[in-house]
Amino acid sequence: MDKKQLLKYISEKKKEMIRFGMNYGLRNEKTVKCSQELDKLLNTYQAIIWKG
Repeated sequence: MDKKQLLKYISEKKKEMIRFGMNYGLRNEKTVKCSQELDKLLNTYQAIIWKG
């Protein structure tokens, strides 16, 4: 996965997480799971950046 595609996934996941938070609350299982998925994407992106 290249950086551009990963950034697109990150942006989409952020929007999804915000939507879940607004609709279900920040402590809802759906919101928390989405947040964890976003964390994984961000960690992947950070690893790519550090590698150069």
